[in-house]
Amino acid sequence: MPEVSTSVLIAQSQPEQSHLWQLIFQSQGHQVIQVAPQAQLFETVLAHAPGVLVADTTTGLFNPFALCRECKSKLPGTKVLLTRERHRPVEPAEQRWAKYQGATELLPGLPENGQLLPTAELVLELIGCTPINKTALQQALVAPEPEVDTNIFAEEPPAETPSHPPAPPEPESIPPSAAPAYKPVIMYRGRPVKG
Repeated sequence: MPEVSTSVLIAQSQPEQSHLWQLIFQSQGHQVIQVAPQAQLFETVLAHAPGVLVADTTTGLFNPFALCRECKSKLPGTKVLLTRERHRPVEPAEQRWAKYQGATELLPGLPENGQLLPTAELVLELIGCTPINKTALQQALVAPEPEVDTNIFAEEPPAETPSHPPAPPEPESIPPSAAPAYKPVIMYRGRPVKG
């Protein structure tokens, strides 16, 4: 059985969620490894043997509950946090099922509003990451203030504008293969739900 490390493996399909999870764990001094959710996710988990796994259940690319069972049997020291889309609460029956399968917790996605800091603290307590460095967590999650453009205060006169009219703008080109919009897949007991 591989030795479980203190690293955190994040497999999230939404880039903003992945970034928020990264900020939370890096603020507490954890090494973060980000991977794309994939069908062979357990092989990646087994190769890294993380202390914590944060996996998105809505991708439809892997069975999250089979992943929990595999981690429970082969990496019992790894804490598995399953996440789903942000706007749908987790039902108690779903929570019980996830824990029965080996998950530490089944959570909705991280909020964007003022509830992010308390949610992050709760998650860190759930996985036993105590004491929490609240100052570092706040600094990581609070957006920096926009920088002021100091060039507007320069004493140099503005550059002369040309006397001829500007050229017409170039027509916008559409990329040849625009990616389709992402639609999360709702899973129930490891199977996609139509609806």
